[in-house]
Amino acid sequence: MINVPSKVRWNTVTLPRIALILSIVLGLGGCAHQRHTDSAKDYLQEGRYELAVDDFKRALKLKPNNTDNQQGLKMAQAGLDRWLLDVRSVAALAYKNQQLGKALLLYSKLVQLDSDSESLWRYQQLIDQLTQQHAMKLSLQYDSMLLGANFGEDIQGLDVQRGQAASHIAFKLNNYQSSRSYVESSQTQEYLAGIETLVNPDYFHTQDRIRDNRHQVKKSRREAKRYKSRKRALNADIDRMQQTITQRASVLENRDPATAEYTRLERALAEARKSKASLVAKREENQRSLDKYEKRFHHAEHDLEEAYERLAYLPPTVEQEVFDTYAYTLGTLSQTMSVDLLIQEPGRRHTQTALFTRSDSEHGAHPTIGLAAKDALELSGQNMRAEADKSAAALGRIYLQELRDEHRRKLAQKRQRESHPGERLELGVGYLLAGDQSRDSQLESELQQHLFREFGVAGEFPIHHLLNLYRTGK
Repeated sequence: MINVPSKVRWNTVTLPRIALILSIVLGLGGCAHQRHTDSAKDYLQEGRYELAVDDFKRALKLKPNNTDNQQGLKMAQAGLDRWLLDVRSVAALAYKNQQLGKALLLYSKLVQLDSDSESLWRYQQLIDQLTQQHAMKLSLQYDSMLLGANFGEDIQGLDVQRGQAASHIAFKLNNYQSSRSYVESSQTQEYLAGIETLVNPDYFHTQDRIRDNRHQVKKSRREAKRYKSRKRALNADIDRMQQTITQRASVLENRDPATAEYTRLERALAEARKSKASLVAKREENQRSLDKYEKRFHHAEHDLEEAYERLAYLPPTVEQEVFDTYAYTLGTLSQTMSVDLLIQEPGRRHTQTALFTRSDSEHGAHPTIGLAAKDALELSGQNMRAEADKSAAALGRIYLQELRDEHRRKLAQKRQRESHPGERLELGVGYLLAGDQSRDSQLESELQQHLFREFGVAGEFPIHHLLNLYRTGK
């Protein structure tokens, strides 16, 4: 082997690889540049200036000196700037006319593209104002020691106010009920009782395999020998029959075909040939049987050798773990505390029951199975009441969330009944800012189409993104 200097190896091996990688990277970059360029030109032709600007910038990032794309970016940016002037003018007018939902979306768009401080201030003012305006306003009365100091105030979409509001709800807890039970049960567990020596089942299985293989070797050898002997006999019979055929054919050549003797000799020759064909068929069948038993013989011999080799490495006995079952008594202490949560609002009063349940077990020491003694821990009545209060607070929160969701559904119904496009847009924005503010893709699409009809497609209106640029409220 010729020793190649490391420097030479680096030049002859590494450089082609680097060149290949660079060619792939440049090829991919070229494809991406062309893709962004084509897309930008299509958007520019369609008048979708914002998307054209984005794709021209991506293309120029890959190839900064492309003059066509530089010129295309200038044209797209000019069209987008003219569009933004219209948006800014209409945003101010909408704000003046108290079309706050529309103003919010437009100022948000200005913040997204221009990031000017005035638009940002308007956006933050409107998002806070509209979120609070469309939240469900509640006045809650509750015992803060039982339900928590800020019960309900952290639920998104609720505006919990001090004093009386449009909806006043009182929460009270009473009728604490406790119960205690202790039950003993029988338990079992397996444990390692010892080690015992057993006959190795693999050892005996291998011995059985050896006996079977020896029998197969003996049987297949005997059968192969028998078929070999028969083959020799058939070969001899075929040779003799061939001699008979040759003799009869020779005699037949010297006889007159018109005589009766010729006919007799011809019939005898045909019978000899038929007999030979039968012997040849028997020899072929015999050969197939011989091949089968010789194959069995070789396989049996091979398996026998493997079994002898395996037996040499197998121990006659093995050790096995012995397991037994250990029985012991387990005590289970169960404690339950329930409390009624009374919910009272104008024209409605109902009760829900909160429940807290806990269980703990105890048992004696059982060294046999490695179990240390354990006593069941019993919570005090005060702690059980505190846990029941937490369960009641969770029920109360669920109730408030259901009220909030119903409030949002009513906003959606109100919007469905509204026929004026401008009012439908205002109510749509309010709906998206109300409740848990979960997304509504269909409504977002409707608002987007409304704005496209008014402002054209020069700029985009991703509604969800515009409503969540810089959220500061709950």
